[in-house]
Amino acid sequence: MHQATTIRNRFSHGARRGVTLPEVLTVIAIVGIVSAMAVPRFMRFTATSRLETAAQIMAKDVEWTKLAATKSGMKHYLRFLPGSDTSGYEIFMENSDPVNNRFSDEDDSLLKRAKLDPTVRFGVTSSIPVAPGSPTLDLPADGLGLGFPNESCRDDSLVSGQGSWRRVVAFCGGSTADMEAGVAYLTSKSYPDLVEAIVYDDQSSFRLSRYGWRGSWAER
Repeated sequence: MHQATTIRNRFSHGARRGVTLPEVLTVIAIVGIVSAMAVPRFMRFTATSRLETAAQIMAKDVEWTKLAATKSGMKHYLRFLPGSDTSGYEIFMENSDPVNNRFSDEDDSLLKRAKLDPTVRFGVTSSIPVAPGSPTLDLPADGLGLGFPNESCRDDSLVSGQGSWRRVVAFCGGSTADMEAGVAYLTSKSYPDLVEAIVYDDQSSFRLSRYGWRGSWAER
């Protein structure tokens, strides 16, 4: 009887025993170590996902603009809007004098205005090599690419203050709806080593490619 009482008392004492301070500190330390390892990985994963989504959406809009120009027979324009806080782009349909091949944001019809994800910007650091298939071997100063204007689609010399291909890309209308060749770079603001490149040529076949830089270029 005495032995049974002793065993019962021991079990009761163990059940009432709380968690000690060293045990709590150990758990906190383990949680802190795991968090320190997991949080940066999660943040990078999130940045990668947002960058890839932004590039995918923009690539689809480029394809849509090409198709709209082909079907309508009207010239279309894609204008990049780089910004320090939020970047984006606009799609226009020719509505001004087609003889001069001029782009005018006042006369032409705005079809779409899109903003990039706030964590994404136009541009690429000089440490990243040019994307495969790029029509230029030089990295652009503003990240929008150095493309080759299609003079049958637009005459840059007649557009005062418009600048080069970097700001406005033209899509010819009709069955031979060529577009200007070039590459646009999208980069994560928090992780400059994460880059997406949208590369397109000026052929009627319209070859559009998308590449991602994660230490090396890989086609998407």
